[in-house]
Amino acid sequence: MGASRRLLTPLIPAALLSCAAPAAEQDGANTARPSNAATSSERVRGAVVEVHVTPEGVSVDGERVEQLGASLEKAKADGRVETFASGSKTKLTILVDPEVPYRTLFEVLDTAERSSISRYLLREVGTERVVAAESKSAVVRPPDTANVLDLAMHVLPNRITLKVGNGKSAPGCSDIGKATGGSNVDLTALNACATRLKDDNPQAEADYAVVIRAAPEMPFGEVVSAIKAIRANGDRALFPNVAFDAPK
Repeated sequence: MGASRRLLTPLIPAALLSCAAPAAEQDGANTARPSNAATSSERVRGAVVEVHVTPEGVSVDGERVEQLGASLEKAKADGRVETFASGSKTKLTILVDPEVPYRTLFEVLDTAERSSISRYLLREVGTERVVAAESKSAVVRPPDTANVLDLAMHVLPNRITLKVGNGKSAPGCSDIGKATGGSNVDLTALNACATRLKDDNPQAEADYAVVIRAAPEMPFGEVVSAIKAIRANGDRALFPNVAFDAPK
C-alpha cells in the first residue's frame, strides 16, 4: 500500500491514537454509559461510507484502496461520513475481519483520525461484537487526577498484563495466561483483575478509560475479547472507554 512507516499513509507518526468506548454501544451491554457518549437522537441522516478491513487490505464501498485517507476525504466531501447534530463530530463504521492483525487496525484508525473523523464503530465481521470509540479530544476523565488509574492493557499471544499509571503491574494482573486446559487467555481471570482494581480504588470508580496495546500480529478478534472482558462486570461498568496505542 505504498512505502510508509505504517501501512496506509506515508510517514505516519507513532503518536497515540486515543479512543473512548461507551459501554452501552458494545454487544448490547446494559452497563453505565460514560458521559461522552452521543445519543442516537443526535445523529444526522444520510448515506454512510463502508470501510472493510481484511488481512489482505482495505476496501471502501467494496473496492480495494491504496490510500485510505484520500477515500475518506472524498467521502466526507460527498457527505457520506455520518455527522452529529452539533456538526463537531463525524462517525465512521469500520468492518474488521477477526483475523486482521492489530498493526493494521491501528493504521486504519490513525488514518481516519488524520481525516478528522472523531468517532468509530468497529464491527467484527461474523459476530455481533462492536467496539465504539472516540478520538482523544473526546475522552472524559475525572477532573481530579488522584481519581485516575491511567490503566493500560498489553495483549500478547500467550498472556495479558494490566498496568496502572505508575507503570507497575496491577496487583495479581501482571501475567494473565491461558485458562487451565484451554488454548486462549483466561478472560475470567482478566475480568476479575479489572473488577479488583475498581474494588481496591473506590476513588477511581468513575475512571472508565484504558489504553490498549497489542503485539503487531495479534488478531483483532482476540483483542476484542480482551476489551470485552474488562469492559464490565454484570451491570457495573469497569473500563469501557478504549484508547488504542501503537503496536509493540
